[in-house]
Amino acid sequence: MKTQRVKQVFRDYLSGKSKAKERGEVDKWYQSFDAERIRPLSDEEEAGVKEDIWERIMNESGQGKVVKSFRLPGWLKAAALLVAVSAACWILLRKDGRSPVNARYTEITTGPKERKNIRLSDGTLLSLNAGSTIRIQDDFSKERRVTIIDGEVFFDVKTDPSRPFTVSSGKVTTNVLGTSFNVSAYQELSRLTVEVLSGKVKVLPGDTQSNILERGQQLVYDKKTKSVSVRNKKEDAAWTKGSLLFDDLSFDDMAVLMKKGFGVSIVAEDETIRKTTRYTTILPVTMSASEAVDILAAIHNLKVRRSNNVFYVRRPVHKTD
Repeated sequence: MKTQRVKQVFRDYLSGKSKAKERGEVDKWYQSFDAERIRPLSDEEEAGVKEDIWERIMNESGQGKVVKSFRLPGWLKAAALLVAVSAACWILLRKDGRSPVNARYTEITTGPKERKNIRLSDGTLLSLNAGSTIRIQDDFSKERRVTIIDGEVFFDVKTDPSRPFTVSSGKVTTNVLGTSFNVSAYQELSRLTVEVLSGKVKVLPGDTQSNILERGQQLVYDKKTKSVSVRNKKEDAAWTKGSLLFDDLSFDDMAVLMKKGFGVSIVAEDETIRKTTRYTTILPVTMSASEAVDILAAIHNLKVRRSNNVFYVRRPVHKTD
């Protein structure tokens, strides 16, 4: 693969414009790293790792060599590919006006039951839900970009036509000029959602076509099937009003939100509970964890047993005469 070809492939890949064959070439390069020492990654984790790889190339380009181990057929081919890719990325970044050495980000995290508000340098307001981690680009002079590593974030974006605001969350990218919207992108959830409270946003979910969302609409991206649906939303970012919303969630997704919002674990003693029950309700975050679990259990007439911060639920045993 010639240098110019490498540059173009990676430019298209990073901008989301590459074709399936080109994406496959880049993905194959990423996957060529020795994976035997690490556990399999989720789609969101894989995206984060890829971003970290580029960031390290940026930060280390002027300070020494970037060395990686490969297990590709033919070590000379792998070494040549690494040199070509590293050189192409460096040239591409310099051409785009980005300084690898000066690139800086600020990472912000909230713990279980913790919520946080942040005002950015451009006047944009961010509200982080419990159990969230985001990365904010420090230099907003040319572009405004926030990456959701994990969690849920409400955005009230300051209007600036000269600098569109971009939110990256795994395989979904959201572009806006000035509007308010909410992105739920917890890594452990089976779906990712983007809902608009005011204005319009452009959402690019994975490899599918972009969607324009208006006020009151929500896009749902199913991580497993890669399917996309758009629907009207009645509850606007309920968590920002002190409530935890369960919107037709599976048992596993419900348990994730309970862990984030109330700091407790819920375990199903009966596997059929995990596979068959779904949950739709709204719980005030001011109530106790025990009260919240009791309400969720009551939806399916389940019994609850507590051990420290772990709640075990099971179906009642019916005695026979």
